[in-house]
Amino acid sequence: MSQYDSHDIRARLSRIYDPVFSFAKKIEKAAEEILTEFAPDRIDPELLSTFMADLSELENLYDEFLVLVEEVSQGIEYESRTAKDILESLRKAKEFFSDIRIHAESLMGFAKPNIGDVSTLVENIVNQLNDTIKKLRSTLSEDIRHKIETLFKEQSRIEHLFPDERNIEA
Repeated sequence: MSQYDSHDIRARLSRIYDPVFSFAKKIEKAAEEILTEFAPDRIDPELLSTFMADLSELENLYDEFLVLVEEVSQGIEYESRTAKDILESLRKAKEFFSDIRIHAESLMGFAKPNIGDVSTLVENIVNQLNDTIKKLRSTLSEDIRHKIETLFKEQSRIEHLFPDERNIEA
């Protein structure tokens, strides 16, 4: 493969992946703002409701991101085990949203006045919630950019191996 072809592949992939990297940055920023940890003694229904609404917005952003990644990756997961693993891990991160929602909804029941001493139970739920929030924040803030960079490199590698086949699809 000539140097020109190699440069052409990288330039085309860079153009294709630019929106993905921009979207990842947007998600990273939103995750840092929304995914803050809770203190067990400061749980109230309004705070939880606001958090749940913000979490839903973040999840919608992540859904849009996944659709974009699927479109950009062009079925590469069938050609590369590395790409398949990355895409599966990006899809699997959706489970964190459900886990956080379950913990937050559990806390809603204890955020009402006149409930007996349930501080130990609330503290356990808050700890579980905070652990899951940390995992999701790490996934969306640190891991996502690395995974997209690796996916980009993997797609570039495959297109260098099979340039004619990939150009037919484009």
